[in-house]
This record gives sequence, C-alpha cells and structure tokens, in this order.
Amino acid sequence: MSDFQSALVSVLGTLEQIRDGGGRRPRASRHALTALHRTPVAAPIFATGTKADRLAEVHARVKTCDLCPHLAQSRTQTVFGIGHPDAELMFIGEAPGADEDAQGEPFVGRAGQLLTKIIEAIQLTRNDVYIANVVKCRPPQNRNPEPDEIN
Repeated sequence: MSDFQSALVSVLGTLEQIRDGGGRRPRASRHALTALHRTPVAAPIFATGTKADRLAEVHARVKTCDLCPHLAQSRTQTVFGIGHPDAELMFIGEAPGADEDAQGEPFVGRAGQLLTKIIEAIQLTRNDVYIANVVKCRPPQNRNPEPDEIN
C-alpha cells in the first residue's frame, strides 16, 4: 500500500469514528499531507454502503493483489477475514498457514480449533466475532511475514 493509500485509509477510519460519535479529532503528519497533495486520485478506494459492502469491495481487491509478487506466486488463494462485519471483538493473526491457504479462511487449522474453543468459552460463536490476518497470503514454509509484506 502506498503512503497515500495508508494516509487515506487512516483519515477515512478516523472520520468514520468521529461520525459515529467516538474517536479523537483527525491529525496528519506533514509527510502524509505531502503525499496526499502530490498523488492524484483516479477513483474512490471504498464503496459507499454498509461495512459488509465495503469489506466485500476490499475482499475483491485483495483476491487479485500482487503487491508482494513472491507471496502472490506461492499462494493457493488469498485468505480474507470472516465473521460479523459489525463485531465488537476481532481476532487478528499474523499470516495464514497451509490449512488456511488451502481453504481460504483464517484460523481453520490447529490454532483455529483452539481459537474456536476460546470464543465458545466466552459464550460467542465464530459468527459473532471477526477473524482476520495481518497478511492475506501464506508466506513460504510458514515463515514469519517480512515487514514489507506486513505493510
């Protein structure tokens, strides 16, 4: 994601929080403002509509992402988030493993079974929470994601 896109995502998130009655006033670094002024915007990044609509649009973009060519070549598919778009609780993993890459869903292997038990222990189901990973493609040999992949 470019500096411009990162800045725009941050600004949009802050504005949504303010609109919904929470959050602090938006602030941007000089670096972010400079990037915003230098980069023309061809099309909106997010669709209007519900969170589910916006997540669907982001999911469609992630499916064809090739910003990390080595990950895009080695993956079976991208692994996007699942669960309730308006969940009050979100679980975020580091990166998909082999089971997740095969099924296209986060936390379905052994760690996912443990996560499901933890969720059920607090009287919720996987459909009540949102589950995702920082990185949407499985790193080769289940290695930890590199900083540039996380970005």
